[in-house]
Amino acid sequence: MLAQFLRERGIEASRHRGIEVDKVSAAAVSRPMLIDFVEVYAAREGKSGSAALSARTMPKQVGHLREFFDCLVGHADIQVSPMDAHFDMAIAGMKARAGQLKGGRNYRPFADTDLKIIFEPRRYLQHNSTSDDFWLPLLGLFTEARLGELVVVEAADVSVNSVSGVRVLTVAGQNENSRRVVPIAQTLIDLGFLDYGL
Repeated sequence: MLAQFLRERGIEASRHRGIEVDKVSAAAVSRPMLIDFVEVYAAREGKSGSAALSARTMPKQVGHLREFFDCLVGHADIQVSPMDAHFDMAIAGMKARAGQLKGGRNYRPFADTDLKIIFEPRRYLQHNSTSDDFWLPLLGLFTEARLGELVVVEAADVSVNSVSGVRVLTVAGQNENSRRVVPIAQTLIDLGFLDYGL
């Protein structure tokens, strides 16, 4: 079962340093074995030939492993998951390094000339005539939020900051840590965003 799970996730480093997935049962996998395994996995070459996996891939694969062991606990196949708080503390440095690597591989921002072409009014309205299609790219441009975060925004997420009096938008993000409040640009207000969805 463990061997099949790891192969499905494309984890080729699984035979390194004590995890012989064809021989060991999930119940025999210890926290130190998993920490060692994740260190090796995080250092392997990424798809683009970069020296290490992308900042998103390693935590995503760790998440898959966590779900796997949580499932085993839920089915009483093992008593305790080796991916506990001590495991999280041990790999925190790896996650931080992955985040730093991501900072060096960001996409280039659009040039002003590109943005003028994309948001040229006649062309923009021709391809974004419905209200959702009209507002989402503009919200993405002015808030720098992901479109996936913006599609779930509701009218209740718009409020006025009690200190500054500025209209703000609460963006939920992918988890509680990425929840944030961003000011609504005057350009969006002038275009009628506050009337959208009411």
